[in-house]
Amino acid sequence: MSLAISTLGRCGSKYFLKNLDQNNIKLLFRWNHYYPQEIKKISKKKHSFPPKNLKVIFLFADPIEIVLSVKQRERDRGYQWVWRHFVNLKSDINDYKLIYERDALNLERMFDLFYKNHRFELLTLRYETMHKYEDAISDFIGKDFTFKIKYQQRPPKLDSTNNIDKDKLIKAYANFSKKINDAEDIKIWEKVG
Repeated sequence: MSLAISTLGRCGSKYFLKNLDQNNIKLLFRWNHYYPQEIKKISKKKHSFPPKNLKVIFLFADPIEIVLSVKQRERDRGYQWVWRHFVNLKSDINDYKLIYERDALNLERMFDLFYKNHRFELLTLRYETMHKYEDAISDFIGKDFTFKIKYQQRPPKLDSTNNIDKDKLIKAYANFSKKINDAEDIKIWEKVG
């Protein structure tokens, strides 16, 4: 079995990776901002053929909280971190100034590309509830998995945002937020093709 992780970013991927390490579960690659087609290309390159038993876990979260987490990272680590994050997500850094007005990180596009059947087995998992699904994650991976590192839910950042920015964010991400809210916390997608 070959396992890969992808994420919208700021969705607990480092926390999840550390827990995989704690459970001695190896990944095909550690980088985690790949689109589905890139995962297929890399797995084919690493194995000279697409592995028949490739499994992918895709982490997602509330898009407004993702945006606010990116803004917090800018305060904590500087603009260079934001620039790298935009590059990693294949987004245009020139759009950063509009991140409160529109989906500058192309999060919805990435979610839409993942949230469906693929030519690999896929488990989609909501960051905010992932700690509740150890058994389902274990079944999907085919190995025992537990969150050995204590889960600490992040406090919501929207509550501490000024009203003007809050209104912009809610309006800009309304459709995508609804899509995320309507998504199942965890879903296993059967391989097609």
